[in-house]
Amino acid sequence: MDYQRIILSGPVIDGAPGLPAALLGLTDASLADLSAVLNPCPAEYAGIGYWPIQPAEPTPIYKVAVSRAPAFVEGTLMWVEVLEDAPPPPLTPISPRQMLIGLLSIGITEAMVLAELETIADPQERAIALIEWHKATMIERDHPLVDDLAATFDLPPVQVDTLWRWAASL
Repeated sequence: MDYQRIILSGPVIDGAPGLPAALLGLTDASLADLSAVLNPCPAEYAGIGYWPIQPAEPTPIYKVAVSRAPAFVEGTLMWVEVLEDAPPPPLTPISPRQMLIGLLSIGITEAMVLAELETIADPQERAIALIEWHKATMIERDHPLVDDLAATFDLPPVQVDTLWRWAASL
């Protein structure tokens, strides 16, 4: 359990979270107002309490906590997190079957892909592209042929990524 030093007249959060070693073992009720339980009360604890910090609300799906700080929320001292969108999961390789179904779902047939590959001017580059197309057992999203075909069919990277994720679920 984390504790936060509180100036009771506010109440106001004071300093970084933590409990001094001299106060370890005291109950939460005793820590809440040290002036009330310490007799005599040392000057550094007059008007001071150490309150437990309640856990933050659960982090929503697709968010990540990038920082946190104690704060009062509706009268309760709790961790409050600064959230950002979580990065999308990595794009996993897909099979040629998944690729073809994905392309077909947006109106691009295998025949259209092959026709485009046949237009590659350099015979060796064309042969390599056709080998890649026909013989790959898995296709990586970052393979240059994927980007070349996306450009050929005017597919923006965001659309390709979305289509890729959908095809990976097939």
